[in-house]
Amino acid sequence: AGSIPSQIGQLSRLKKFDVNYNLLTGPLPESIYDLSQLEELDLNDNALTGTISTRIGQLEELRFFQLYRNRVEGSIPSEFGLLTGLEVANFDNNEFKGGMPEEVCQLRDGPDMSPDNMLTSLTADCKDSSEEYYVECEEPDCCSTCF
Repeated sequence: AGSIPSQIGQLSRLKKFDVNYNLLTGPLPESIYDLSQLEELDLNDNALTGTISTRIGQLEELRFFQLYRNRVEGSIPSEFGLLTGLEVANFDNNEFKGGMPEEVCQLRDGPDMSPDNMLTSLTADCKDSSEEYYVECEEPDCCSTCF
């Protein structure tokens, strides 16, 4: 229990941050976006709140982003589209609204997309548009799985 300390950004060589199932609360500290070598950010099954900063695009080494089952809100930043090596991005079971940015959809590996794209798992709350929290994301053209 507790929150992610702002000092996390001082771990300049951190490659993997896996804190799922820890009952963490509060927003993601801005300093987390200073972790330029971070490859895996696994935050699922907590009670995190707030939004994802557009600074997410600075994490150029990020391959794995898992945020499902939290209470993060707002929209999914288009800056995720800058993460060309991203393989997994799971956003479902949060409080996001709006559309999945086209820049993110373009990272998907699909029949009409570049074979160089790495993003094989992209999940969001996109199954039922009558739900309070809904992300518009076509399945399978953009999202791999809708919840």
